[in-house]
Amino acid sequence: MNQNPNRPDQKKKIDYRKKPDYLIMLFTLVIVIGVFLFLRDALQGEVQELTTSEIQDAADLGHIESIEYSLIGGDNFDLVQVNGKIYDQHKALYNNIVGFERIMRIDEAAEILLIVDGYGGTTAVVAKSGITIWTVLINLVPMILVLVILFIIFKNANNQNSKAFDFAKNRAKLNREKSVT
Repeated sequence: MNQNPNRPDQKKKIDYRKKPDYLIMLFTLVIVIGVFLFLRDALQGEVQELTTSEIQDAADLGHIESIEYSLIGGDNFDLVQVNGKIYDQHKALYNNIVGFERIMRIDEAAEILLIVDGYGGTTAVVAKSGITIWTVLINLVPMILVLVILFIIFKNANNQNSKAFDFAKNRAKLNREKSVT
């Protein structure tokens, strides 16, 4: 009963809109990132870590098809990361893996590059190592696209659910008949 006749009854409106379930979105995001990282690692070729003397011997024998090195960066001014590839016909000597890598001193790497170049292999010196804008974009853009798609899907699903509740609520109002008992 209304105690104040000047003021009509004010009922609270119930908000039937469902809030997005952030836990499901977070769980889905973790799954998607895990699958992305797994596929990225799985699609890279198998690489073995050879010792400096093994790389030197392979270069002396002419088994290296290509080799490159890049500076590690930071306080390690004399260390480089060496990446290379063995010729397919010699891979049996190196555990049937053609890719190799090693961190070594820059003077040793430069000497090996000269030997490989003398045998006709391809050599390269990567000027700068580290994170570039392209590496960030290549890794970040797919995740952002997946998040946007998930957001759109969840938003549309929530809108459809709220419309269903509105329809049911309206039908309930139509069926109310005032009856005198």
